[in-house]
Amino acid sequence: MKFNLTQSKPFLMSVALATAMSGMTFAQSTQPANPPSTQQNSAMNSQYSKSEVRDAQQRLQKDGYYSGKIDGQDGPETQQAIKKFQQSEGLPASGRLDKQTCKKLGVTQK
Repeated sequence: MKFNLTQSKPFLMSVALATAMSGMTFAQSTQPANPPSTQQNSAMNSQYSKSEVRDAQQRLQKDGYYSGKIDGQDGPETQQAIKKFQQSEGLPASGRLDKQTCKKLGVTQK
């Protein structure tokens, strides 16, 4: 049996298109319907209280790493400042407060 690419081309294009579309549908369906807000995310990921985060923000601001609002929220600006601080201190740069980072910042757990 001889394979004729010219006659099979429309069929192959249809299969490729259907496959690609089913992949896109699958990828879209795996996204959460209502992703949590940044504020909710930070509250879920932080083991430190608002006052501890506020203390860290004040210290980071004093040292020139943070220029945002001192509000006790572990948001993107705070995380970026923590990451820069961690890098400059030779700590693992996670962008999250941890025991080592708090110790270097002088933030005590309450």
